Amino acid sequence: MVFSQMQVLFLALPMLIIFSLFTQMAEGATYSVVPFINKKALGAVAGVVGAGGNAGAVAAGFLFKGSMEWPDVFFVIGVTVACASVLAFFVRFTEAQEEEERANLEHAHLDSLRLRAQRANTALAQSVAVVEEWNAKHPDATKS
Repeated sequence: MVFSQMQVLFLALPMLIIFSLFTQMAEGATYSVVPFINKKALGAVAGVVGAGGNAGAVAAGFLFKGSMEWPDVFFVIGVTVACASVLAFFVRFTEAQEEEERANLEHAHLDSLRLRAQRANTALAQSVAVVEEWNAKHPDATKS
């Protein structure tokens, strides 16, 4: 909303860059949540998220095409985004979905821990073999 009130170009450009940076981060955060909404309807959720972005672009296009001044259009877009962001607080998941996701996460951690344990056991076996080989070649060094 600050960008919409800029009157000087050398102040507006840094604000535009900052605005763009936060916009890109918000888009990344939005798309990163998509797989966790409903794994059984992943395509539908991705479609709704993508369609929402396109609908916002079309609405912004209509605002710019109308009789409003550009600073007013940017202000309306900013207020709309702020209001829509508040709606994220009302998104709730069922207990069953949360338990399923928690179990999936623990399953993924378990697989990762098994792989690390296998690598550690392999490294341990190699180290033991090297030490035993050295001890076999130098029997007098192990007596002290």
